[in-house]
Amino acid sequence: MSFYLNGQVDSGSSSQTRDLDSSASIFQPGMLVINHDTQTAKNISTDAVVGKKPRIRGAMQYVVATGNKGMIVLIGGIEKTVSDTRDRVLSELVPMDRVHIFDVSSVYDDRLATGGSWYEQPVTGDIPERRVDFCLMKATIDDSSSANM
Repeated sequence: MSFYLNGQVDSGSSSQTRDLDSSASIFQPGMLVINHDTQTAKNISTDAVVGKKPRIRGAMQYVVATGNKGMIVLIGGIEKTVSDTRDRVLSELVPMDRVHIFDVSSVYDDRLATGGSWYEQPVTGDIPERRVDFCLMKATIDDSSSANM
């Protein structure tokens, strides 16, 4: 499985969008779920996690030892409504004091029709400032009972 969250369209995205203002940026909702075994893809709703403000330039990290199929942790980035076509520089930075968690097993059952299962988790400890385009890594302790990002 592969996952791609939201996205953006601008004047360089395709031949159909080259007439957009050069500073215009339209954020796209949904999460693309690609099944490599069946060679299929679905675009599922992300309204449960981003509401009406798709997010780009954040980071997602897969955590294997959680739940039946693991989870994906989403943190940071920028967000704005789909109808806001202004430059992405005018977007809102997402606070780093909360993370969103996607239950990968929800891809395999009826929950996928409603966008899968998302959860929100508050962050504790030294919380970084809001940011985009950052590196996110996971460090797991030897018995895999805990991990830090």
